Amino acid sequence: MTTSEQINDIATALAGAQSEIQNVTKDAKNPHFKSDYATLDAITDMVRPAFAKHGLAVVQIPTYAEGVVTVQTLVTHSSGQWIKGETSSPISKADPQGIGSACTYLRRYSLAAIAALAQTDDDGNASSNKGNGAVAEQAPKAPAGYDDWLNTLASVADNGAEELKAMWFGSSLDYRRHLTETSPKTWDDLKAKAAKKVPVSA
Repeated sequence: MTTSEQINDIATALAGAQSEIQNVTKDAKNPHFKSDYATLDAITDMVRPAFAKHGLAVVQIPTYAEGVVTVQTLVTHSSGQWIKGETSSPISKADPQGIGSACTYLRRYSLAAIAALAQTDDDGNASSNKGNGAVAEQAPKAPAGYDDWLNTLASVADNGAEELKAMWFGSSLDYRRHLTETSPKTWDDLKAKAAKKVPVSA
């Protein structure tokens, strides 16, 4: 992450905006694992009004090179101060759909992170265990952007063990820890799937 020389004004503005931003309900399904995640639309609709109110704007610029998509996220303030960061991911297929999917995933991840926004389940099932005389054990909360990352990880597994390994070790430690602690079988299945793939020669 890089910043302007001074960040006092933008820091104050971000604090004000984040105090008004609520977590978003997951509104789409991950086709690989039948799990839910919040779309870019949902995250943007939550972030944009609060940011605009506090003089903040977001610019996200994607680039692609050698099988890796990178999204640079720039948050600017009306004072001229700014904060900038970037995140990258390998793609499963070097076609417009694969590149576009990775861009959308990285934009979601980056925007949610800069806004300190998390994705939550619908409250409809939250009370299903109430009144039964027992307190249900709560599963650890997934980090923001986790479901999108898991979706991409599953796609990368189709390309073989080397690409899966590269993405795994290039990914957030929080993501890796959450997967191995809450769904170790899913990780084992992905490794087994990748091990069966034979790379296609150029």
